[in-house]
Amino acid sequence: MILPTKTCSIANLLRDKILSGDFPDGRIPGERELAVSLNVGRVTVRSALSLLENERLIERYRHNGTFVRGGTVAPKRNNGTIGLLLRTEGHLYSDLYHALLTEFTRNGFTVQSVNTSGFDDPKHRPSINRAAGQLLDADLAGLVIDGYENGAFPYIEDFKKRHPIFIDFFDSGAFPESTGVWFDYEQAGYLAGKYLTGRGVRHPLLVPSYLPFSVRFYPEAYARHREKFIIDGFSRALSEAGLDPALYIMDPCFERGVSRENFFREIVTSPQLMPDGFFAAADAWVVRFLKIAEEEGRKIPARFPLIGCNNTPWSSGEALRAFSSIDFNLNIMVDKIIEQINLPFERRQDIYIQPKLVIR
Repeated sequence: MILPTKTCSIANLLRDKILSGDFPDGRIPGERELAVSLNVGRVTVRSALSLLENERLIERYRHNGTFVRGGTVAPKRNNGTIGLLLRTEGHLYSDLYHALLTEFTRNGFTVQSVNTSGFDDPKHRPSINRAAGQLLDADLAGLVIDGYENGAFPYIEDFKKRHPIFIDFFDSGAFPESTGVWFDYEQAGYLAGKYLTGRGVRHPLLVPSYLPFSVRFYPEAYARHREKFIIDGFSRALSEAGLDPALYIMDPCFERGVSRENFFREIVTSPQLMPDGFFAAADAWVVRFLKIAEEEGRKIPARFPLIGCNNTPWSSGEALRAFSSIDFNLNIMVDKIIEQINLPFERRQDIYIQPKLVIR
Protein backbone atom coordinates (compact mmCIF):
# COMPACT_ATOMS: atom_id res chain seq x y z
CA MET A 1 0.00 0.00 0.00
CA ILE A 2 1.24 3.50 -0.83
CA LEU A 3 0.93 5.73 2.18
CA PRO A 4 -0.52 9.26 1.90
CA THR A 5 1.97 11.98 1.03
CA LYS A 6 1.87 13.54 4.52
CA THR A 7 2.63 10.21 6.15
CA CYS A 8 5.52 9.60 3.73
CA SER A 9 6.89 13.08 4.43
CA ILE A 10 6.81 12.56 8.20
CA ALA A 11 8.37 9.11 7.83
CA ASN A 12 11.15 10.59 5.69
CA LEU A 13 11.73 13.35 8.24
CA LEU A 14 11.90 10.93 11.18
CA ARG A 15 14.09 8.54 9.22
CA ASP A 16 16.54 11.33 8.47
CA LYS A 17 16.60 12.35 12.14
CA ILE A 18 17.24 8.76 13.22
CA LEU A 19 20.02 8.22 10.71
CA SER A 20 21.51 11.62 11.56
CA GLY A 21 21.90 10.61 15.19
CA ASP A 22 19.36 13.12 16.50
CA PHE A 23 18.25 10.64 19.18
CA PRO A 24 21.59 10.01 20.95
CA ASP A 25 20.14 7.76 23.65
CA GLY A 26 18.24 5.71 21.07
CA ARG A 27 14.83 6.67 22.49
CA ILE A 28 12.31 8.35 20.18
CA PRO A 29 9.76 10.79 21.65
CA GLY A 30 6.18 9.60 22.07
CA GLU A 31 3.44 10.05 19.49
CA ARG A 32 1.88 13.04 21.24
CA GLU A 33 5.18 14.88 21.57
CA LEU A 34 6.10 14.15 17.95
CA ALA A 35 2.69 15.27 16.72
CA VAL A 36 3.06 18.62 18.48
CA SER A 37 6.65 19.21 17.36
CA LEU A 38 5.91 18.22 13.75
CA ASN A 39 2.53 19.97 13.63
CA VAL A 40 0.60 16.91 12.43
CA GLY A 41 -1.98 14.58 13.91
CA ARG A 42 -1.15 11.55 16.03
CA VAL A 43 -2.63 9.24 13.40
CA THR A 44 -0.10 10.53 10.87
CA VAL A 45 2.74 10.04 13.35
CA ARG A 46 1.54 6.54 14.19
CA SER A 47 1.38 5.60 10.50
CA ALA A 48 4.85 7.01 9.88
CA LEU A 49 6.29 5.08 12.82
CA SER A 50 4.62 1.92 11.54
CA LEU A 51 6.38 2.40 8.21
CA LEU A 52 9.75 2.80 9.95
CA GLU A 53 9.04 -0.28 12.04
CA ASN A 54 8.33 -2.28 8.88
CA GLU A 55 11.69 -1.09 7.56
CA ARG A 56 13.21 -2.48 10.78
CA LEU A 57 14.66 0.92 11.58
CA ILE A 58 12.87 1.20 14.93
CA GLU A 59 11.41 -1.05 17.61
CA ARG A 60 8.10 -0.21 19.31
CA TYR A 61 6.97 -1.48 22.71
CA ARG A 62 3.42 -1.09 23.94
CA HIS A 63 4.30 0.26 27.39
CA ASN A 64 7.99 1.15 27.13
CA GLY A 65 8.11 3.42 24.09
CA THR A 66 9.86 3.51 20.73
CA PHE A 67 13.59 3.02 20.17
CA VAL A 68 16.12 3.08 17.35
CA ARG A 69 16.72 -0.53 16.37
CA GLY A 70 20.14 -1.64 17.58
CA GLY A 71 20.73 1.48 19.66
CA THR A 72 21.97 4.85 18.47
CA VAL A 73 23.12 5.85 15.00
CA ALA A 74 26.25 7.93 14.59
CA PRO A 75 25.78 11.47 13.19
CA LYS A 76 26.47 11.71 9.47
CA ARG A 77 28.61 13.89 7.25
CA ASN A 78 26.85 15.86 4.53
CA ASN A 79 27.95 14.59 1.12
CA GLY A 80 24.70 15.50 -0.60
CA THR A 81 21.35 13.86 -1.26
CA ILE A 82 20.78 10.51 -2.96
CA GLY A 83 17.45 9.97 -4.67
CA LEU A 84 15.80 6.54 -4.63
CA LEU A 85 12.96 5.65 -7.00
CA LEU A 86 12.17 2.01 -6.24
CA ARG A 87 9.94 -0.58 -4.61
CA THR A 88 10.24 -0.66 -0.82
CA GLU A 89 7.71 -3.38 0.04
CA GLY A 90 8.03 -7.16 0.28
CA HIS A 91 10.82 -9.16 1.90
CA LEU A 92 13.55 -8.59 -0.69
CA TYR A 93 12.83 -4.98 -1.54
CA SER A 94 12.22 -3.76 2.01
CA ASP A 95 15.53 -5.37 3.01
CA LEU A 96 17.32 -3.73 0.07
CA TYR A 97 15.73 -0.36 0.82
CA HIS A 98 16.72 -0.48 4.48
CA ALA A 99 20.28 -1.52 3.56
CA LEU A 100 20.54 1.38 1.10
CA LEU A 101 19.26 3.87 3.69
CA THR A 102 21.71 2.64 6.30
CA GLU A 103 24.78 2.49 4.07
CA PHE A 104 24.17 5.77 2.27
CA THR A 105 23.86 7.46 5.66
CA ARG A 106 27.05 5.84 6.91
CA ASN A 107 28.74 7.24 3.82
CA GLY A 108 27.57 10.76 4.59
CA PHE A 109 24.54 11.08 2.31
CA THR A 110 20.97 12.16 2.96
CA VAL A 111 18.33 10.02 1.25
CA GLN A 112 15.14 11.19 -0.47
CA SER A 113 13.03 8.27 -1.63
CA VAL A 114 9.88 7.50 -3.61
CA ASN A 115 8.16 4.15 -3.08
CA THR A 116 6.94 2.89 -6.47
CA SER A 117 5.13 -0.18 -5.09
CA GLY A 118 1.62 -0.05 -6.53
CA PHE A 119 2.35 2.66 -9.10
CA ASP A 120 0.09 0.89 -11.61
CA ASP A 121 -2.92 1.37 -9.29
CA PRO A 122 -4.85 4.56 -10.22
CA LYS A 123 -5.61 5.18 -6.51
CA HIS A 124 -1.93 5.45 -5.64
CA ARG A 125 -0.57 7.09 -8.79
CA PRO A 126 -1.24 10.75 -7.82
CA SER A 127 0.73 10.51 -4.57
CA ILE A 128 3.62 8.78 -6.35
CA ASN A 129 3.58 11.42 -9.09
CA ARG A 130 3.79 14.21 -6.50
CA ALA A 131 6.65 12.52 -4.66
CA ALA A 132 8.49 11.85 -7.93
CA GLY A 133 8.06 15.49 -8.93
CA GLN A 134 9.63 16.59 -5.65
CA LEU A 135 12.52 14.18 -6.23
CA LEU A 136 13.03 15.50 -9.75
CA ASP A 137 13.31 19.06 -8.42
CA ALA A 138 15.82 18.09 -5.73
CA ASP A 139 19.54 18.82 -5.93
CA LEU A 140 20.84 15.25 -6.06
CA ALA A 141 24.36 13.90 -5.70
CA GLY A 142 23.19 10.58 -7.16
CA LEU A 143 20.08 8.73 -8.27
CA VAL A 144 19.10 5.04 -8.00
CA ILE A 145 16.12 3.73 -9.99
CA ASP A 146 14.38 0.35 -9.95
CA GLY A 147 14.77 -1.28 -13.37
CA TYR A 148 11.47 -3.15 -13.04
CA GLU A 149 8.75 -1.64 -15.29
CA ASN A 150 10.38 1.76 -14.89
CA GLY A 151 9.10 2.84 -18.30
CA ALA A 152 5.79 3.63 -16.58
CA PHE A 153 7.36 5.68 -13.77
CA PRO A 154 6.47 9.39 -13.69
CA TYR A 155 9.05 11.71 -15.29
CA ILE A 156 11.24 8.72 -16.19
CA GLU A 157 12.73 10.36 -19.30
CA ASP A 158 13.73 13.39 -17.21
CA PHE A 159 15.21 11.13 -14.54
CA LYS A 160 17.27 9.29 -17.17
CA LYS A 161 18.99 12.55 -18.08
CA ARG A 162 20.51 12.57 -14.59
CA HIS A 163 22.58 9.44 -15.30
CA PRO A 164 20.92 7.22 -12.71
CA ILE A 165 22.13 3.83 -11.58
CA PHE A 166 19.50 1.22 -12.36
CA ILE A 167 19.14 -1.84 -10.13
CA ASP A 168 17.67 -5.37 -10.07
CA PHE A 169 16.86 -5.96 -13.78
CA PHE A 170 15.66 -3.84 -16.71
CA ASP A 171 12.50 -4.71 -18.63
CA SER A 172 11.30 -1.38 -20.01
CA GLY A 173 11.98 -1.19 -23.72
CA ALA A 174 15.15 0.42 -25.04
CA PHE A 175 18.09 -0.20 -22.74
CA PRO A 176 19.28 3.05 -21.13
CA GLU A 177 22.63 4.72 -21.64
CA SER A 178 22.99 4.66 -17.87
CA THR A 179 24.64 1.72 -16.14
CA GLY A 180 23.19 -0.60 -13.54
CA VAL A 181 23.90 -2.94 -10.66
CA TRP A 182 21.99 -6.05 -11.60
CA PHE A 183 21.15 -9.35 -9.94
CA ASP A 184 22.43 -12.27 -12.03
CA TYR A 185 19.12 -14.11 -12.27
CA GLU A 186 20.41 -16.50 -14.94
CA GLN A 187 22.96 -17.79 -12.46
CA ALA A 188 20.22 -18.05 -9.82
CA GLY A 189 18.20 -20.33 -12.09
CA TYR A 190 21.30 -22.35 -12.87
CA LEU A 191 22.18 -22.83 -9.19
CA ALA A 192 18.63 -24.00 -8.46
CA GLY A 193 18.66 -26.44 -11.36
CA LYS A 194 22.04 -27.86 -10.33
CA TYR A 195 20.78 -28.19 -6.76
CA LEU A 196 17.86 -30.34 -7.90
CA THR A 197 19.65 -32.47 -10.47
CA GLY A 198 22.57 -32.93 -8.10
CA ARG A 199 20.15 -34.62 -5.71
CA GLY A 200 19.01 -37.09 -8.31
CA VAL A 201 15.85 -35.23 -9.35
CA ARG A 202 14.60 -36.42 -12.76
CA HIS A 203 11.12 -34.87 -12.75
CA PRO A 204 11.65 -31.31 -11.49
CA LEU A 205 9.20 -28.43 -11.69
CA LEU A 206 10.03 -24.73 -12.04
CA VAL A 207 7.27 -22.28 -11.11
CA PRO A 208 8.22 -18.77 -12.32
CA SER A 209 6.55 -15.66 -11.00
CA TYR A 210 3.49 -14.59 -12.95
CA LEU A 211 3.90 -12.44 -16.07
CA PRO A 212 1.06 -10.82 -18.04
CA PHE A 213 0.87 -11.48 -21.78
CA SER A 214 1.84 -7.84 -22.39
CA VAL A 215 5.28 -8.58 -20.93
CA ARG A 216 5.78 -12.22 -21.93
CA PHE A 217 5.17 -11.49 -25.62
CA TYR A 218 6.81 -8.06 -25.76
CA PRO A 219 10.31 -9.09 -26.89
CA GLU A 220 12.16 -5.99 -25.68
CA ALA A 221 10.69 -6.39 -22.20
CA TYR A 222 10.81 -10.17 -21.83
CA ALA A 223 14.34 -10.48 -23.26
CA ARG A 224 15.78 -8.85 -20.14
CA HIS A 225 13.16 -9.91 -17.62
CA ARG A 226 13.98 -11.66 -14.36
CA GLU A 227 11.75 -14.64 -15.18
CA LYS A 228 13.38 -15.28 -18.55
CA PHE A 229 16.84 -15.20 -16.98
CA ILE A 230 15.76 -17.66 -14.27
CA ILE A 231 14.21 -19.96 -16.86
CA ASP A 232 17.34 -19.76 -19.05
CA GLY A 233 19.63 -20.67 -16.16
CA PHE A 234 17.39 -23.49 -14.98
CA SER A 235 17.17 -24.82 -18.55
CA ARG A 236 20.96 -24.83 -18.86
CA ALA A 237 21.30 -26.90 -15.69
CA LEU A 238 18.64 -29.38 -16.81
CA SER A 239 20.22 -29.73 -20.25
CA GLU A 240 23.56 -30.52 -18.63
CA ALA A 241 21.79 -33.31 -16.72
CA GLY A 242 20.32 -34.76 -19.92
CA LEU A 243 16.78 -33.48 -19.32
CA ASP A 244 14.56 -31.59 -21.76
CA PRO A 245 13.82 -28.27 -19.98
CA ALA A 246 10.59 -27.70 -21.94
CA LEU A 247 8.98 -30.58 -20.05
CA TYR A 248 9.57 -29.19 -16.58
CA ILE A 249 8.91 -25.43 -16.64
CA MET A 250 5.55 -23.78 -16.04
CA ASP A 251 4.86 -20.95 -18.47
CA PRO A 252 5.09 -17.61 -16.60
CA CYS A 253 1.79 -16.55 -18.21
CA PHE A 254 -0.01 -19.29 -16.30
CA GLU A 255 -2.64 -17.41 -14.34
CA ARG A 256 -1.90 -16.17 -10.87
CA GLY A 257 -3.97 -16.75 -7.75
CA VAL A 258 -6.70 -19.36 -7.76
CA SER A 259 -5.67 -20.95 -11.06
CA ARG A 260 -2.14 -21.63 -9.84
CA GLU A 261 -3.50 -23.00 -6.60
CA ASN A 262 -5.77 -25.34 -8.54
CA PHE A 263 -2.74 -26.45 -10.53
CA PHE A 264 -0.85 -27.18 -7.31
CA ARG A 265 -3.80 -29.17 -6.01
CA GLU A 266 -3.88 -31.22 -9.18
CA ILE A 267 -0.19 -32.07 -9.19
CA VAL A 268 0.02 -33.01 -5.49
CA THR A 269 -2.89 -35.42 -5.91
CA SER A 270 -1.65 -37.00 -9.15
CA PRO A 271 1.16 -39.60 -9.15
CA GLN A 272 1.76 -38.79 -12.83
CA LEU A 273 2.12 -35.04 -12.31
CA MET A 274 3.82 -34.87 -8.92
CA PRO A 275 7.46 -33.75 -9.35
CA ASP A 276 10.35 -35.19 -7.39
CA GLY A 277 11.89 -31.74 -6.87
CA PHE A 278 10.39 -28.24 -6.78
CA PHE A 279 11.85 -24.79 -7.58
CA ALA A 280 9.87 -21.56 -7.40
CA ALA A 281 11.08 -18.10 -8.41
CA ALA A 282 9.83 -16.77 -5.07
CA ASP A 283 9.85 -18.35 -1.61
CA ALA A 284 6.15 -17.54 -1.31
CA TRP A 285 5.26 -20.08 -4.01
CA VAL A 286 7.18 -22.82 -2.20
CA VAL A 287 5.18 -22.01 0.93
CA ARG A 288 1.93 -22.15 -1.02
CA PHE A 289 2.91 -25.49 -2.55
CA LEU A 290 3.57 -26.91 0.93
CA LYS A 291 0.31 -25.57 2.35
CA ILE A 292 -1.78 -26.98 -0.49
CA ALA A 293 -0.07 -30.36 -0.17
CA GLU A 294 -0.93 -30.33 3.54
CA GLU A 295 -4.54 -29.35 2.82
CA GLU A 296 -4.82 -32.25 0.37
CA GLY A 297 -3.37 -34.70 2.89
CA ARG A 298 -0.22 -35.21 0.83
CA LYS A 299 2.85 -35.36 3.06
CA ILE A 300 5.94 -33.94 1.37
CA PRO A 301 8.88 -36.08 2.58
CA ALA A 302 11.72 -34.33 4.39
CA ARG A 303 14.11 -35.55 1.69
CA PHE A 304 12.00 -33.95 -1.09
CA PRO A 305 14.19 -31.17 -2.59
CA LEU A 306 12.58 -27.74 -2.33
CA ILE A 307 14.19 -24.46 -3.33
CA GLY A 308 12.93 -20.89 -3.57
CA CYS A 309 14.31 -17.42 -4.26
CA ASN A 310 15.19 -14.41 -2.08
CA ASN A 311 16.16 -16.29 1.11
CA THR A 312 13.24 -14.83 3.07
CA PRO A 313 12.33 -15.73 6.67
CA TRP A 314 9.81 -18.18 5.19
CA SER A 315 12.62 -20.33 3.83
CA SER A 316 14.50 -20.32 7.14
CA GLY A 317 11.62 -21.96 8.96
CA GLU A 318 8.83 -19.42 9.48
CA ALA A 319 6.66 -21.43 7.08
CA LEU A 320 5.66 -25.08 7.48
CA ARG A 321 9.27 -26.19 7.13
CA ALA A 322 12.65 -24.79 6.20
CA PHE A 323 13.80 -25.13 2.60
CA SER A 324 16.76 -24.08 0.48
CA SER A 325 16.71 -20.71 -1.25
CA ILE A 326 18.73 -18.43 -3.51
CA ASP A 327 20.24 -15.45 -1.69
CA PHE A 328 20.99 -12.37 -3.81
CA ASN A 329 23.74 -10.90 -1.62
CA LEU A 330 22.05 -7.58 -0.86
CA ASN A 331 25.00 -6.25 1.11
CA ILE A 332 27.32 -6.73 -1.85
CA MET A 333 24.78 -5.04 -4.11
CA VAL A 334 24.54 -2.04 -1.80
CA ASP A 335 28.33 -1.75 -1.63
CA LYS A 336 28.54 -1.78 -5.43
CA ILE A 337 25.78 0.83 -5.76
CA ILE A 338 27.66 3.16 -3.41
CA GLU A 339 30.89 2.45 -5.26
CA GLN A 340 29.24 3.46 -8.54
CA ILE A 341 27.59 6.55 -7.02
CA ASN A 342 31.03 7.81 -6.00
CA LEU A 343 32.37 7.46 -9.55
CA PRO A 344 31.91 9.99 -12.38
CA PHE A 345 29.27 8.87 -14.86
CA GLU A 346 31.89 8.21 -17.54
CA ARG A 347 33.70 5.67 -15.35
CA ARG A 348 30.67 3.66 -14.26
CA GLN A 349 30.01 0.18 -15.60
CA ASP A 350 27.37 -2.53 -15.44
CA ILE A 351 27.91 -4.83 -12.47
CA TYR A 352 26.25 -8.22 -11.97
CA ILE A 353 25.75 -9.47 -8.42
CA GLN A 354 26.33 -13.19 -8.11
CA PRO A 355 23.74 -15.10 -6.07
CA LYS A 356 24.54 -17.82 -3.60
CA LEU A 357 22.73 -21.01 -2.72
CA VAL A 358 21.62 -21.35 0.90
CA ILE A 359 21.04 -25.04 1.59
CA ARG A 360 18.71 -26.11 4.39
